[in-house]
Amino acid sequence: MHQHWFPWLALHLSSQERLFQQTHIASTRRHAMALLFIGALVASFFLLYSYLFYGEWTSMQTHLGWVLAVVILFIPVELKVPNEYWQPTVAVMLLIVLTLMGWVFREEVVYTESLNAGGPMTVALVIGAMPVFHLGWKLILWGYFGVVVHVVMANTALYDSWTLVFYLVAVMILSMAQAQTDRLLRYQFRVEQLERLKAQTDQLTGSLNRYAFEQHMNELLNSLPEQECLALAMIDIDFFKRYNDHYGHLQGDMALVEVAQALNALPADLVVRFGGEEFVVVCQFSGEIPAWLQQLSENIASQRIEHSQSPLGFLTVSVGLAVYQHGAGSALPSSSSLLGIADAGLYEAKQKGRNQLCLSWVDQ
Repeated sequence: MHQHWFPWLALHLSSQERLFQQTHIASTRRHAMALLFIGALVASFFLLYSYLFYGEWTSMQTHLGWVLAVVILFIPVELKVPNEYWQPTVAVMLLIVLTLMGWVFREEVVYTESLNAGGPMTVALVIGAMPVFHLGWKLILWGYFGVVVHVVMANTALYDSWTLVFYLVAVMILSMAQAQTDRLLRYQFRVEQLERLKAQTDQLTGSLNRYAFEQHMNELLNSLPEQECLALAMIDIDFFKRYNDHYGHLQGDMALVEVAQALNALPADLVVRFGGEEFVVVCQFSGEIPAWLQQLSENIASQRIEHSQSPLGFLTVSVGLAVYQHGAGSALPSSSSLLGIADAGLYEAKQKGRNQLCLSWVDQ
């Protein structure tokens, strides 16, 4: 069952809110499991109490036993369900349980000729306490069970409208509380995402920072297909200390921003301000090395950023480029080893006169 089959019931989730559901489901499933376990204990107590109260094993206790069995069997099965399928699986299980609870209430009406509001309201409270569901899913479950209760009362000729009235009031109150909770959780998620992004971003240039480099680099390495290549370029601005001394640090910051903008405009997989005047560019490719990657020095030189303290009169960069091709069965290099090879190439480029690129293939 998908929430968009019920546009008038389910809340529309943006892509960010769907990501919220995915990232929080792993943590909420253990709370849901604990709640199911508590629910099983409550059902067991109610089952024992009902048996002692009625003094015989009626159909109501039989159906309640089925509810308890479904809940107990669900716990070990759900532990093996992947996170992406966990939420709809919980919903399906609850729809089964709610159907069985409807049979329990029907047997109660047949046996006692009454259905107190407390039973349906307890079910509404249990649905509201499920932490894994947002308001859209809960409205679907509440609505389904409201229909079940109505069918039970219609089929048993029970004219106790106050049961449904109390149930609807409980659902309305719980819905308002859940809507506020969902709003706060989405706001908290956006704040967490923003803080995480700020922690990974260089505030001056807007590029990723060194803190984020390791994580993203490992993801690129681990997802590298066989026969594909991964290139890492270490870039250093030539004579940048002279630039700062002559133009001042504020103008030096502006130069860093311009260099970062030029690099971010390239079709690279990763652009990182590695520290000071150093940048790292990473690119995954197949076949020949992309021309833009081999022309990084020319690209920055073409910006014609004035640098009177440089022999060329404008800002230039030296580049060390390390290229690795993932062969069948070969071990992946570490990010630190690629950095080391690129750094050695950068040193060689500076030794040869700067404003150039030195390329090295990584052997594994």
